[in-house]
Amino acid sequence: PTIPEADRCEFRGCNAYDNWDDGIHSQFSIRMSYSDNRCYGNGEAGIDMLGDDSNAVVGNVCYNNGLNGIEAGNTTASGTPDAHHTITGNTCADHTGSGIQLSGAGNGSINHVVSGNVCEGNTQRGIYLVNAPVTDCLVVGNIARNNSNRGIYIANAGGGAPAGNVITANYAEGN
Repeated sequence: PTIPEADRCEFRGCNAYDNWDDGIHSQFSIRMSYSDNRCYGNGEAGIDMLGDDSNAVVGNVCYNNGLNGIEAGNTTASGTPDAHHTITGNTCADHTGSGIQLSGAGNGSINHVVSGNVCEGNTQRGIYLVNAPVTDCLVVGNIARNNSNRGIYIANAGGGAPAGNVITANYAEGN
């Protein structure tokens, strides 16, 4: 399902699978909650938050999607920054893209908490924060293993280095 411009909606215990596009998609929404969902076999992302702010993404299992497991970002350089998401306790495995990807299309990714996630077997990165600036993001206590690129990659960081993560058996150097 797609939810545009919502405030305080909740997706809990959903099975989103075999969709042509995303499993669950919100757009320009705030304070959304995604918990205990299973998102797999979708053509794009398992969970996609486009231009959202202050969402909680907790305890989801996303696997075998055509792009990323969980993604958040803005698609235009003139939009607002992608900000204030808490992404914790999720399992993201075997995606064509990355397990978790947060981007801001030049507007930045700011004040995210990414903790306690397991990201493994992805064709790209386990956890990927990109598009300048990446500011004051906390990336701690995650497991990133057996990804075809880096385990955890934070591009253009302006504060908030990763700490206390287990990063092992990824293909690219510089984990």
